[in-house]
Amino acid sequence: MIQEFSAQEIEEMLKTKGTDILPKYSDEQRWKSIVENPMISPSFQNYKEYLDKLLNEPITHVPASLYLNYRRTGNRNPHDGIISSRRSHLMAFVIGECLERKGRYLDAIMDYIWAICEESSWVIPAHSQTTLPAYTDISWVDLVSAETGRTLAEVLYIIGDRLDEHDPMIRQRALYEIDRRCWTPYMQYDNMWWMFRSNPRSKLNNWTAVCNCGVVGSAILAMNDNQKLAKMIEKCLKSMNDFLLCFDKQGGCDEGPGYWGYGVSNYVWLSYLLEMRTGKISLLNAPEVKDIAKFPQRTTFSRNNVVNFSDCSPKVSFSPSLLFYLGQRLSLPDVSAFAQYQYDLNPRISFYDIRSLTWIPIWGPVGRWTDKWKPEKHFYYTEMQWLISRVNPDDEDSLMLAVKGGHNAENHNQNDVGNFIVHYGGESLIVDLGAGTYTRDYFSSKRYEILVNSSWGHNVPLVNGYQQPAGGQYSAQVLGYNLSDTEDVLELELSNAYPDDAKIRILKRRASLHRDGKLGWIEIDDQIRLDSDKGNVKLPLYVAGEVIMEDSAMFHIVGQKARIKVQYQPQTIKPIVERIQSDDKRIAENIHRVVFDIPITEGSGRLLLKIMP
Repeated sequence: MIQEFSAQEIEEMLKTKGTDILPKYSDEQRWKSIVENPMISPSFQNYKEYLDKLLNEPITHVPASLYLNYRRTGNRNPHDGIISSRRSHLMAFVIGECLERKGRYLDAIMDYIWAICEESSWVIPAHSQTTLPAYTDISWVDLVSAETGRTLAEVLYIIGDRLDEHDPMIRQRALYEIDRRCWTPYMQYDNMWWMFRSNPRSKLNNWTAVCNCGVVGSAILAMNDNQKLAKMIEKCLKSMNDFLLCFDKQGGCDEGPGYWGYGVSNYVWLSYLLEMRTGKISLLNAPEVKDIAKFPQRTTFSRNNVVNFSDCSPKVSFSPSLLFYLGQRLSLPDVSAFAQYQYDLNPRISFYDIRSLTWIPIWGPVGRWTDKWKPEKHFYYTEMQWLISRVNPDDEDSLMLAVKGGHNAENHNQNDVGNFIVHYGGESLIVDLGAGTYTRDYFSSKRYEILVNSSWGHNVPLVNGYQQPAGGQYSAQVLGYNLSDTEDVLELELSNAYPDDAKIRILKRRASLHRDGKLGWIEIDDQIRLDSDKGNVKLPLYVAGEVIMEDSAMFHIVGQKARIKVQYQPQTIKPIVERIQSDDKRIAENIHRVVFDIPITEGSGRLLLKIMP
């Protein structure tokens, strides 16, 4: 866990530390070294052309009707897109001015700061506790309001002196808004759900890291009251210790790799700011962090393809600068090698992200590492009950399997106990559909009516017409697991993931990856025992690609680059192939569902699948 300190101890630390936390505009040499870095310089001209174009575009208005649009339609995008672009445009202009140093972007910087300060609320509609924001009574801090405070504080730290030359009111107004929207409610209220665990069984999620980083990070950069700042940091350290309890004891994140990137990047940035400001406090000294840092590489199939259980997209690009920083700070060469692997996939550094630009010097002059990243052959997260297995770690195109147990009250939960993914040839062919588009219904009582969140939207059985319900009591029991050089196995009892009305006595799933043969193979063995002689059990398989039936016992899944064949028993089953039609743009095209209707004889049934390249 993180070492905690009293407010008095922290205040002593604050007296002598805190210079050069971020590159300031006045440090011309530091900015020159950034723009001349070979990871940055190739993109700089395109970046300037983008900013010049952006200069001619007006700042988009945010009317009350736009805020209300979410309540009226459930659509988050119109409002949130504008809010997000305002903040990214602001930071883009700030970094552009520091790199170019001609004063051409200063008016735009002031205009964007002023426009953000004039927003009635920094809380987005989907997170608001009122229909229209109660701007006179701020008692709630969300992800976006916290990040907005931190963005403004970063801007003031970097280029505030240049803005003061035009009018000190820009800085004063920004500080006033950060204080009343972030700092004051943070210290005044302890009941915001993301701050602390309410009881030993409750869990937090990425919000805890993001909100603490936004609020406390902005205070580190912009607050002049050391006594108040010390109290904020004291509170923050307790909150961040609770955040660490979100993770599997082996560093797993049940929100999936995408939210790992969001939450952990803020955790690490907050640690950086604390270290630079206090000289002593670090969130990276917690022993859990080393395993947490390895989660991305352990859940990467190949390239940007990931194990996307929960609300996670099938493809995730991890920040190379974050991974390099973690690899260096924690002395984890495999994490540094994975950072290089990610950078080679997409050799670009964002000009919007002051974090990446700050960490580049740690990266080295060219960011090259002699060791090539090599994934692990297998890994099992015992608390989350996730198994990730590959036939050949030396070949990223080899056959891979991911399977999960878990329960149906996980962070960003989908009802998916027992789900599995098959990856081969650089693409997932038996898939988890991933996250749908976030709407009002997506986080409401209608959540599990949406296909991607329901158990019918996963590769798990439908028993007597019953899907898996939501709730922590609907869970898997691990009957056993084994990792070896020849095979990896996870055996689950899934009957407890279904309601009593499903009348299930036994529902076992044995998922295994075998390394014999030239390319290896996977077996999924489902055995069912019902309380009555008759019943109905269906298993859907979601596949990305075309389905070609070969004979009465085999079909092929043909993806964009690769193909696999699926052999099934009993041969009396005639699977039905259905094309998934969805208006949700987050759902990949060319998704099919292969439905097996499993025969039940004298209350028992079995479906055996053998999956081979």
